[in-house]
Amino acid sequence: MLSLCATLMSAALWAQSDARAVMTFAHASPDTPTVDVWINGKKEISNLAYGKASDPWELPEGSVQIDLKEKDKTFLSQNIKVKAGQTYILAAIGMAVELRADVIECENKAGKANTIVMNASPGSAAIDVYIDGDKQKSIAYGKRFGTVQGPGKHKFELKDSSATLLTKEIELKADTFYCLLVTGYSSGEPKLGLTTVEVSFAPKKAK
Repeated sequence: MLSLCATLMSAALWAQSDARAVMTFAHASPDTPTVDVWINGKKEISNLAYGKASDPWELPEGSVQIDLKEKDKTFLSQNIKVKAGQTYILAAIGMAVELRADVIECENKAGKANTIVMNASPGSAAIDVYIDGDKQKSIAYGKRFGTVQGPGKHKFELKDSSATLLTKEIELKADTFYCLLVTGYSSGEPKLGLTTVEVSFAPKKAK
């Protein structure tokens, strides 16, 4: 079994204006260096490293230009459209020479944990995803699937045709959106891992 190399990242509840969108940026490219996030031509987020996610960032509604750069070198340049009041995760996946953005809309399922699992492991074969011992889906590189789970601890297993590649127990919370990124390599470094980005829709408790 491959050793687990996982990073848990939490994007806290974000009180955005109705006229703006919110986006969390996740770096899931194993050979891309630490980058800065430029939004509409201005550097807004510094030093986003592999296996990490940014804090939530407010965006104006409409077309937004996103660039991921290291100094003067641009690894990704993409124009995306966002809606006011919507929350997103942008996952930068692939190898550095062909880095691409996968934009995920975060949707709350009241009282449940709405979860997306994505295969972001470059060059990997299809990976079978098991939750609590039950096979959910086989996902090829660059593909993802969604599942809705009840709150509590759940065991996630990643398998191929011959072996269990990774096992991780995750505590899922109600009214929370999860993006689980299968990162790294099935052979080589960095090793296969499961990077978790979470966005909470739970109401804030009164002080």
